[in-house]
Amino acid sequence: MFANAKPYIENADLAIGVLEGPLAGNEVYDYSLSNYGDGKRVRLNYPDEFAQAIQNTGFDMVTIANN
Repeated sequence: MFANAKPYIENADLAIGVLEGPLAGNEVYDYSLSNYGDGKRVRLNYPDEFAQAIQNTGFDMVTIANN
C-alpha cells in the first residue's frame, strides 16, 4: 500500500505518521453511524495487516491521538 512512499519514509531522519482509524480486528464492526443524518452506516476499521504495512514502510512513530 505504501510502496511508492516507502523510499521517502524509510530514508527520513524521523518519519511520523498519523493513523486516523481503529484497528479493531478483522471483523467488520458496525459501531458508527454517519454524521450526515442519512442513516448510512460508516465502517471505520482497518484490517490488522494495515499495522504491519505501516511498520514495514519505515515509520519511526505513529500517533493515534486524533480528534
